[in-house]
Parts: sequence; C-alpha cells; structure tokens
Amino acid sequence: MSTAEMTTAEIIERFGDDETAAVYISKSTNLILCRQPKDEEINSLRQIVATQKSVKYSFAPTGTLVVHTGQDMIPDGPGGEMQDAIAWLDSHVNLNTTFVREGHEPDRALPTEKDFLAGVNRALVARDVVALQEALAEEQGTHNRKVLVDSVVSALGALRDAGVDTDVQRPERAEMVALALSLGLEVTAETTDEQLSAALELATAPDAPAE
Repeated sequence: MSTAEMTTAEIIERFGDDETAAVYISKSTNLILCRQPKDEEINSLRQIVATQKSVKYSFAPTGTLVVHTGQDMIPDGPGGEMQDAIAWLDSHVNLNTTFVREGHEPDRALPTEKDFLAGVNRALVARDVVALQEALAEEQGTHNRKVLVDSVVSALGALRDAGVDTDVQRPERAEMVALALSLGLEVTAETTDEQLSAALELATAPDAPAE
C-alpha cells in the first residue's frame, strides 16, 4: 500500500520506528512546498531543454509528507552547503505554523515516549542505575508522565530483585554491554556480569573463531 492510500495515523504507525524517515503533517491537505523551481532553456536546435529539475513536496491527499535521510541532496543549506529534504524542511520558515514534524511539535513533551522508553530499556540491559535514577528525576521534575515514571520505577525494581545495588553506579557493566553489542553478542537484563565477562573473553580471544 502506498502512502497515498494510507491515513495519517497509518503513516505515523508505519514510519514511527524508521530512524531514516521523517513524517510531516500539514493543516492543509493540498499544501505544496517548492524547494527548487524548474529551469529551461532553448538549445541551438531550438529545443526546450530542462537545465534544472523541479523539487516540490506535496502533502496531498491526506496532509502528510514522508521523506528520508539523504533524499534530495541540494546545495541550498547555510553557506551553500549540501542538505537533504529533512534538513530543508526542518529549517523552513513555515515549520510549526503551516506544518509540523510529527514527534517534534512545539507543544510536544520531550523526550518523546518512544525515545524515553528506549533509553530506559538500554539502561536496564546495562544495569545502569545512575542513568535510570537521572531519567526518573528528570521526568518527575518536568512532565511527570505517569507511564514513563512507572517504567523507570519498574526497571529499578527489576534490578533490585536481581540483586543489583540500586544505590550505586556500575559503569563497568555499561562498558561491557556496549562492547558485547558491538561484537554482535546478545545481552539481556538477566545476563550476569560473570556471563558477560566470559562471553567477551571468548569473543575477543586471539584465536576466537570467526562468525
């Protein structure tokens, strides 16, 4: 199904987890933003030749636009720098008035729920107590979103139940998790430090078998 056949909600759901995509929503379903006009000239054979293609972004028919990282690289950035469609749209004079970027609305509480929960999950896997405590304090001191506060409290509780001292930081755990993930090893919150250490020792041994 193409985006033209999808509702705004379906588009957001489809591209919500795509880190290379940006979704923009307009108040007008017929909004068209012209980034680069089409230029033509007549050659020596009196033929009309396009010297510059037109680059436009249409929000029709649902008032939604989806672009991707690296799309439409054009030297129209600050100082003539190359920039893609996302950078151009994010710096557009009508951003947050005529149209908004989904997840980055002016009145949207940041970090978004998705980003916050992803951070909590990373901290849980790394048994990074300090990161969880900082996230909890930040959320309670700002938006105090119950579902997010509960997620941190639950993560701290899970670590406490696993025997982790939730009053101290264990930076070596975070470092081991980062190294393990970079080596393609699977790590969960239940993976003990001893198991991590053994797996890393095996994976980084000089005669370790190739994957």
